[in-house]
Amino acid sequence: PIPANQFLTIDNQENAAIEYSLLNMNASEISTGNISSGVKRTIDLDELSSGIYILQLNLNGRISSQKIVIQ
Repeated sequence: PIPANQFLTIDNQENAAIEYSLLNMNASEISTGNISSGVKRTIDLDELSSGIYILQLNLNGRISSQKIVIQ
């Protein structure tokens, strides 16, 4: 798991845009968006309760998931 407090930064170093989704443990989308190639995006976590969330990244149909622990 990746620990996070107020912000989560995603640095897209790929040659294509990445779609992201932040989900709670009930699989409800909390935040979604696109990150262009070579761009960093910061997601504000300040309004979220402490707990475990899932960050899904979609790059050209390849989906990876990572647990995020908000403290």
